[in-house]
Amino acid sequence: MLIRFFRSSQPGLIFLIPGFALLWFVPIALSPAESFIEMPQHAMPVYEWLATAIGKLPFIVQLIISWVLISAQAIYLNQLIIKYELFPRLNFLPALFFVTLSVLFPEIMKIQPALFVNFILIFVLDKIFRMYKNPEPLREVFDCSFLLAVAMLLQSSSIAFYFFLLLSLVILLPFYWRTWVISLIGFALPFYFISIYFFWIDRLGIFWNLKLPAAFTFIPVVLLKFNTGQLAVSLLVFLIMVFSLRSVAKHFYKNIIRTRRFFQINLALLITGFASILFTAAVTLQSL
Repeated sequence: MLIRFFRSSQPGLIFLIPGFALLWFVPIALSPAESFIEMPQHAMPVYEWLATAIGKLPFIVQLIISWVLISAQAIYLNQLIIKYELFPRLNFLPALFFVTLSVLFPEIMKIQPALFVNFILIFVLDKIFRMYKNPEPLREVFDCSFLLAVAMLLQSSSIAFYFFLLLSLVILLPFYWRTWVISLIGFALPFYFISIYFFWIDRLGIFWNLKLPAAFTFIPVVLLKFNTGQLAVSLLVFLIMVFSLRSVAKHFYKNIIRTRRFFQINLALLITGFASILFTAAVTLQSL
């Protein structure tokens, strides 16, 4: 019933997405805790600053920030799909599924690095799609590289998504050395700026020799431990992903060339998303 409702092409449905997400935050608001922030063991500096600032706010404000971020990401992603015509008809199922997957467990809803990285990735995806048949894509390449470096300063495992950008360049653009050089410069600039800051406060050596290496831990081989409910939902997510990939593969060559390229980019994002898990200390629910 809910799926049929959001398959409608009525533009007003997009305003129901924040309300749908809010339903999952109400029970948490009724039983407040001291904090709604997840702090990794070796947090990257930009996330440390964000978490410290948000941690000073009341619990209800922390909930509102998480709710706003999840809702805004769902709406932005849905509008992105409509804008680039990835679906043959207008509907709001992507926003519905994004919100549903983002509020499955309280651990995922918490303010954490991935909550901000997700927003950056959707923004980067928008800029990557703009590169298609763009005679001057250097601005978009620089912006994407810069944003992905910021994402890495939020969460170290986001380094995998820089390789996603390089794969996207291979898919969309002919090889041109200036494009790749601009990409490297854009990715290096945030580290240059933050190095200047740490130099000013006399912590440059600590950042490069201690903090940054500690954040890049390679995942040990561990088995996931889910309870029955988490296992059931995880299996459901896996089945949805399999059927989605099968559907895309079935209709892949029926689409125009632009749409095929965009689906290839989404597949590259999926692969690098799995690869990013390898750069985490352990597989957790936040890895979803």
